[in-house]
Amino acid sequence: MPIRQGYTVCPTMDLLHIIGKKWSIPILEELYYSRVGLSFNSISNSVRGATQRNLSLSLKELKDASLVYKSETSNGNIKHTAYTITDHGRVLVGAINTIKKLGTEWYGMNPRCKNFNCASCEFFAEEKCVVKSIEQASGIMIRLK
Repeated sequence: MPIRQGYTVCPTMDLLHIIGKKWSIPILEELYYSRVGLSFNSISNSVRGATQRNLSLSLKELKDASLVYKSETSNGNIKHTAYTITDHGRVLVGAINTIKKLGTEWYGMNPRCKNFNCASCEFFAEEKCVVKSIEQASGIMIRLK
């Protein structure tokens, strides 16, 4: 059963479209490496340069794609929302890490990228990261929003 029934007839392009958006990879990596559910504010503090609106829209799209799970609990009048990465999201981060490794080997980008979470990477904010360079070099047209 597919994790999401699609935007188009090509599930590969649908997935590339989702992860090609500017904040998807940093959010997925932040959730992956945290190993615990994170609040919106925690994610916002970790993902450098993202506005709250961009972060909110990205989290919704990742949730809709079954890559992120949103849980809501309440204790009396206090509501708590936490985001965690799903099993599909974990597999995807593994693939992203492989892409980073290939990018540094094939295109000679800064090898530090393999060891950093995109959310805290200085290159990501400057749009010089390996993942973006691979997307451009391969000719895949993905809008980075």
